[in-house]
Amino acid sequence: PSDAEMAAKLYEAAKKEGEVMVYTAGTSQEWEELAAEFSKKYAGIKTAAFSGTSEAIRDKIFTEARAKKAIGEVLLRTTFDDTYTFTKEAVLEPYLSPETKNYDKSHYDPNGLWVINNYIVDVIEYNTQAISKDQAPKGYQDLLKPEYKGKLGLEASAIPWFTSMLTIMGKDKGLEYMKKLAEQKPRLVSGHTSLHKLVVSGEIPVAVYMYHFRSVPSKEAGEPIEWVDPVEVTPADSIFTAVIKNAAQPNAARLLMDFMLSEEGAKIVTKQ
Repeated sequence: PSDAEMAAKLYEAAKKEGEVMVYTAGTSQEWEELAAEFSKKYAGIKTAAFSGTSEAIRDKIFTEARAKKAIGEVLLRTTFDDTYTFTKEAVLEPYLSPETKNYDKSHYDPNGLWVINNYIVDVIEYNTQAISKDQAPKGYQDLLKPEYKGKLGLEASAIPWFTSMLTIMGKDKGLEYMKKLAEQKPRLVSGHTSLHKLVVSGEIPVAVYMYHFRSVPSKEAGEPIEWVDPVEVTPADSIFTAVIKNAAQPNAARLLMDFMLSEEGAKIVTKQ
């Protein structure tokens, strides 16, 4: 059968299920934009979502896996370290979306467990009312200066950033840098969205690293935010999409994943 015939068949099966539950890192607004377009294209399928930190999503998935009752059915946005753990613990459902034909083979699991559908770049973010442009850091090494002690914020589970920085700097120099950074007494905040809001409010003057797509729209909206492309090489995080194992509505889950990986879904992600 053609892709169109397969898609039509999947849609009919999904309509019989009638709904789909999504777990997605990020803000509720970002999910609502995707949901609105999905519902417009696929009438008759209700959508619901839990939008939260990666940590909260991870806890929910493992709690449900232990109970052998999945409530969430699609994982729309998660990072490499979570996807690695989910794969290792066998909580993802194999589904090789037909949309993967538009992706490089290095960007999806050959067994259909996950797809990398975008990357987010790490930048330094600061509040312009707390830090002047002249005083602003130009790179990660600047954050070790005495004037930044007690003024930094860092995401509490910064494992991908930490390991990437060790890859960039080399293990010995990287660990030396992290020890010096710890001496700056950064405030640890759970979730990048929460950290970003604290920088916007000025409660934390500088975020050691922030996702680029958080900083850019805030600046464009006139909030007191500026971002810095570090003079050093900076990490980029791969973002994954997957179907959760034992989904109650597996066809609706697959249909939503297809939409997320499609050109229509990609345009929404790019806009965001």
